[in-house]
Amino acid sequence: MEQGKKTHTLIQQVNENPVDNRSIDPVVEPLTPLLDEVEIILDKQMVEWIAELRRLSDLIAGVRGGNFALVMISAADPEYKNLAPEWILEAALGKPEDWPKGFEVGLLNRSK
Repeated sequence: MEQGKKTHTLIQQVNENPVDNRSIDPVVEPLTPLLDEVEIILDKQMVEWIAELRRLSDLIAGVRGGNFALVMISAADPEYKNLAPEWILEAALGKPEDWPKGFEVGLLNRSK
């Protein structure tokens, strides 16, 4: 469904379910299908991005002449949600001097 049509449908649903002063549920309920659609779109986008990262990983491995592990570390704990990538890496793996010897670790998305 086109974005303009989604917006029109959402507005129409809100207009058909006017809000009384006792509850906001009639407004929240029509938003649920739209939010579900957004989640589906974002999930599909993630799958496409991961496939692209794998493709790029193969290209990099070919140029470097060897395999490597492409790893994404996500903060599951809300305490780490807003940390810079460098801090997320350190929180997950410890200080760089404590990492196993013989491996090169490169952080691709350093803070700006």
